[in-house]
Amino acid sequence: MSNASIAMLLGVLLSSVWRPSAAWSEDTWADPFPGVRWLHRQTGDQNVNVLVVNLCYAGVSVRATDSSERGQTVPDFAVAVGAQAAVNANFFFDGFAPDGLVVHEAVPWPDGADDERNTPVSFGTYRAEIAHQNLTTAFEPWMREVVSGQTLLLWEGAVAAAPGAGYDYRTAVGLTRDQELILAAVDGPEAGWTGMDFDGLVALMQEMGAYVAVNMDGGGSTQMWVQGYGVVNDQAERYRAVASHLAVYARGIGLTPHCTTIYAAELVAAGGGFSGMSMTLVAGSIVSGWLELRNAGTVAWEPGRTNLGTTVPQDHACVFATGSWIGPSRPATIDRVVAPGETGRFEFEIASPASPGVYTEHFNLVEEDVAWFSNSGGPPDDTLRIEVTSVPPSEGSVEEAVEGESAQEETAPEGSEADGTPGDAGDMTDPGADLSDGAVGGTCGCRLLPSRDIAAGGWGACIVLLAVLLACRRKNRPAVR
Repeated sequence: MSNASIAMLLGVLLSSVWRPSAAWSEDTWADPFPGVRWLHRQTGDQNVNVLVVNLCYAGVSVRATDSSERGQTVPDFAVAVGAQAAVNANFFFDGFAPDGLVVHEAVPWPDGADDERNTPVSFGTYRAEIAHQNLTTAFEPWMREVVSGQTLLLWEGAVAAAPGAGYDYRTAVGLTRDQELILAAVDGPEAGWTGMDFDGLVALMQEMGAYVAVNMDGGGSTQMWVQGYGVVNDQAERYRAVASHLAVYARGIGLTPHCTTIYAAELVAAGGGFSGMSMTLVAGSIVSGWLELRNAGTVAWEPGRTNLGTTVPQDHACVFATGSWIGPSRPATIDRVVAPGETGRFEFEIASPASPGVYTEHFNLVEEDVAWFSNSGGPPDDTLRIEVTSVPPSEGSVEEAVEGESAQEETAPEGSEADGTPGDAGDMTDPGADLSDGAVGGTCGCRLLPSRDIAAGGWGACIVLLAVLLACRRKNRPAVR
């Protein structure tokens, strides 16, 4: 017996000794990236890897291969484009000509086209779908990233593949009804595993929750790469260059371009104390107001789930928080169920910080445990802004007085005290005088003291001011006849 034969025999014996029995299986789940779960399943004769990708998780998107990038291994392609994970995609011919449609950044490959043998897997803005195999799908403008497989496995939850395919390496792609992308890689006989036929592949995709699923290129082309782990499936060939690939980005922050559930809002109005979204308040004082926003997304907002939260950065404790807030980073929840296209209101209070200064806080809507609106349909996190200038109590108490002095200086008639010339004493007793708060009191001669006078006289000056105003109003009250 040759040395090679002996080595092969030893390999088979060791495999049978060290592998678990066919009845034994182990599932290991991991969360390698935000929005991505990874299943590694090993039985006595199967080695399976599955990625479950949440297309609605912040920063999750996909990328197909550009025509100029064809002919790379999966790890080479994934590293080159900075992906977090990738699998092989289309069947292909000589020269890496693809069997089926391939599109990157809305540009289709010149030598790729769909027919009734192929099944396109397409991703666009707020859209992800797998077409039926029996249809001939032409490129459409909404398609941003497309790869194609053959043999439809599942269609709308029902088994679509005919039985009878042999056991082999398998790569499969599926979509769930909950907007998850399923990527599966099953190892085959060349690496010492059984592999799967279509029946087994259908069962696997059903177990993972796929609603539609398709078989991609398999055999020596099957490769699944995960950043930080390399190619995670067993390959007899290390590694085959393939025509096209499907890469996944999962960075934990950013837009969700392929999520068909859109959380988006548009500011309609601000009211109460928030009318200008910028205000001057006495330190420690509290003002209440509201923000009205239109639901510009595709999902209804619900109290307790759709909340207003702090941003820049997201979820930080806010300096304006009061005891009426849901939490330090959550001012309020939506006031009612708000269907797409309708307008809802967030009512809350803000407290002026105790230390004088100018404070700016940013807010956005968040669907709790699902998505920030800035990562779905908007607005950006720096759009909704409230600015508070916090002033000391003594300065804040004369805010209206300062405004009144400015109004007096701009509107006082000639000969008034504000004009710097002596006023007409006779005017002070004019019963028809019109007293306007904050300005010269007609010909009454009463006016609000400037801030410097109050600052010098303290609270006593304020009391005198109040008494003068009351006396002036009584003097100008029309006589009863």
